[in-house]
Amino acid sequence: MTFTHLVAPARDPTHRTGSAGGDDGPSLTDEETKLVCEFTVDAEDFVLAETVERVPEKTLEFEQFVPTGEHLLPYLWATDHDMSEFEAAAADDPSVASLRRVGMFDDGALYRVQWSDEADQLLTWIRERDVVVLQAETSGRDWLLKIRVDCRDDLSDLQTFCRDRDIAFTVERLYELTQPKMGQFNVSEKQRECLLAAKEMGFFEIPRASTLEDVADRLGISTRAASERLRRGQTNLLNNTLTIGEPTGIGVGENT
Repeated sequence: MTFTHLVAPARDPTHRTGSAGGDDGPSLTDEETKLVCEFTVDAEDFVLAETVERVPEKTLEFEQFVPTGEHLLPYLWATDHDMSEFEAAAADDPSVASLRRVGMFDDGALYRVQWSDEADQLLTWIRERDVVVLQAETSGRDWLLKIRVDCRDDLSDLQTFCRDRDIAFTVERLYELTQPKMGQFNVSEKQRECLLAAKEMGFFEIPRASTLEDVADRLGISTRAASERLRRGQTNLLNNTLTIGEPTGIGVGENT
């Protein structure tokens, strides 16, 4: 299956598996960093467990949403299948209090969901903390979630929460939102400036309307620096857009 992903800025992502409690990276403080954690849980341990069991081949993903009060993950995309089949399964799902279709499209539908008091405990943990859900999607067997937290203590708390409730919890990727500043898709400010300049000058057109030397001259940097920024910027864009379904942990920083 394919999914549409929501991504966040990052710095030198580190791929690791296992619990979120380990800390073999740099020392961090709440004032200087936030963390993004991508982890998986079994489908039976998250909302819509019975729906996913009945329609395991279906594609489900939540819209990115910042918690406000009791409203968490209120919008759900359902694609690549008969909507009536999904709606019937969701209507019988104990985690769902109400489900309303708000939009119909060629490849699926967008729903507004209100969760019941029987919604899973993991949703409760997310709701009770200052956690931003950047991504939540299922392939039928498990859910992949990407959350943003303030510090490693939050992840340790999540690990303990899941362990105490026998929730299978595997960290797939953990990385910092800190210096050096990396923008959306892991592209640094210098890389972004160089990419945009190259685009505006027709460097990527066929045939090229400008040369690498032209781009470097416009930015006041060496040709070698321009070449490295373009290469690293394109690498970060590809690794965090086209290949985001299989996280690579790559975020190439700056030396020039």
